Amino acid sequence: MSQLGTVSNIQSVAMEVAQGIVKDELSIADSMLNLCKLCTILRDKSILCNLHKSSIPSLPDTCDICSMLSQT
Repeated sequence: MSQLGTVSNIQSVAMEVAQGIVKDELSIADSMLNLCKLCTILRDKSILCNLHKSSIPSLPDTCDICSMLSQT
């Protein structure tokens, strides 16, 4: 989880979402769009893969679920 704080894109998008929610300035669609951006960043930087591999030991070394998602 320490990787999450080291990627500036994650911090900025997370801050944008948090501020928009607190100030009631983000629509539901905008909130969802920003959460999708966060997920894309997490996949692109392999952070999500690292989190999954550390928490799911039975995950195969050749997992390609994220790459299959980006092809759709």
